Amino acid sequence: IWNVETGAEVRTLRGHSCALSRVVYTPDGKRIVSVESDHTSDKPVKIWDVATGVEVRTLTLPLGELGIAGFSPDGKTVVIGSSYKMVIWDAETDTEVRTLTGLANAFANVSSLCISPDGARIVSGSDVGSTLDEVKMWDARTGAELRTLGSHVRGVFHVCFSPDGMHIASGSNAGDIKIWEAKTGAEVHKLNNHTRDITSVEFSPNGKRIVTSASDNTVKIWDVETGAEVSTLRGHAHGVQGACFTPDGTQIVSAAKDGLLKLWDAGSAAED
Repeated sequence: IWNVETGAEVRTLRGHSCALSRVVYTPDGKRIVSVESDHTSDKPVKIWDVATGVEVRTLTLPLGELGIAGFSPDGKTVVIGSSYKMVIWDAETDTEVRTLTGLANAFANVSSLCISPDGARIVSGSDVGSTLDEVKMWDARTGAELRTLGSHVRGVFHVCFSPDGMHIASGSNAGDIKIWEAKTGAEVHKLNNHTRDITSVEFSPNGKRIVTSASDNTVKIWDVETGAEVSTLRGHAHGVQGACFTPDGTQIVSAAKDGLLKLWDAGSAAED
């Protein structure tokens, strides 16, 4: 855990025995869930207290290969994606609430997911390696599939809701990003200016911008309404693994394979 203002390391959380595939804060910022990439581990998912660094709970999910996770808005449940399905898990009692299945291809992995701001819907992306790599929406309360929004040519490894829940953004291994209307599932924009696979897609806190990162060493900012590229942030020497806005929307944090975390001014696109 790092202090954004000073760049100092605040705390290291220790307890996993292998590489991690996902680390996510609860919406209130008080806890963190971390997911191991090794599906043979007997302790694949851990929940941590941010203030103390203490491990609060280990979830024993019988999911097979794990990959991605997301907290509900109230922080009480966590959705875990794996091979062929998603499971909604009670983070307080360590019990399964329900399982969501229904991917178009029996061999598809759930490669990305996001819970809507009101907690009522889940959007997921799949990875088959073909035009069957779909973006789907689910009812979080019943587990029913609501609709298929569309597809990407290659794996959909990043999906997210806008803060108001009105739009969805998805990014693929083909290097393209799509913006969808959440209510109808209609494709609004397709953004193509990255030259390699997309590694993250995130909305700004006010929902007017999207920040994306890619293996082409760049971070890009986009206008949601027009689909226009606003700016490109250059400075990493290797592929950028992720980027997001700070909660006040004034800065962007990026992390790359060069081992560096960078902080950018979201308005000027200059490195702080």
